Amino acid sequence: MEKDGTLSAQEEQWKKVLGYCYSSLTEELYILLTRCDASASTKRSVLSEAAKVFDPLSLYLPVTIRSRVLIRTMWKDSMGWNDTLSPDIQNHWRELAGDLTRLSDLHFDRRSMESGLPGVMYLFCDASKEAYGFAAYVVQGSHSSLLFAKAKVAPMKDKTLLVLELMAVFLAFKCLPTILDNCEGFVPDNLCMVTDAQVVLSWLLSKTMACNNIFARNRLKDVLKMNSELESHYGLRTLFKVCKHPVQPS
Repeated sequence: MEKDGTLSAQEEQWKKVLGYCYSSLTEELYILLTRCDASASTKRSVLSEAAKVFDPLSLYLPVTIRSRVLIRTMWKDSMGWNDTLSPDIQNHWRELAGDLTRLSDLHFDRRSMESGLPGVMYLFCDASKEAYGFAAYVVQGSHSSLLFAKAKVAPMKDKTLLVLELMAVFLAFKCLPTILDNCEGFVPDNLCMVTDAQVVLSWLLSKTMACNNIFARNRLKDVLKMNSELESHYGLRTLFKVCKHPVQPS
């Protein structure tokens, strides 16, 4: 940007923007990463290598969440910072380091939506015993694109899979105001929340929970309250659906 406010021509095709490389010519971006050292042999060095990946939109979440799960495993095993990794963890890290290094080969379209056009926002929520999270997609006509994702590792204190599935929905609703506020010129016609847990879906639709888990009941109350506030503030209609079968790649 020049002093008079005009845009200056850039010679380089790729520019660094918040951890990504961005091309104004192809409207693509990819993660800025050189290489992760697969020979890291201590908890300290693995944490240092994993921290090289900066992915604020979580576009590469299916891979990056594995590093957090691995680090949680080391904490759970009470490993010291300079303790040598066990053979099993070393093997996991070598495989993960190779996958992290290859993330730069995956490019994403920067333009994820068209302002002024109607569309639907889908939030796919899921959980396992290791982590829970969601991915937000925008669908406009026949075009769909990944907008944002977020995940957290499961607490070390054991929680049931149903509670973690509910936590994934809670996390999605917690992030929604930030997502919607940053969708300049685009307000979805409908918001579709998708989960593969039919029991959690029944809780959301009936607004009741037939169990003695106080933590889960409080999270359900939080989800319903956030949903009511979102619908009134943004004028959205939330649809809760269940995904019975995994999506098969085309």
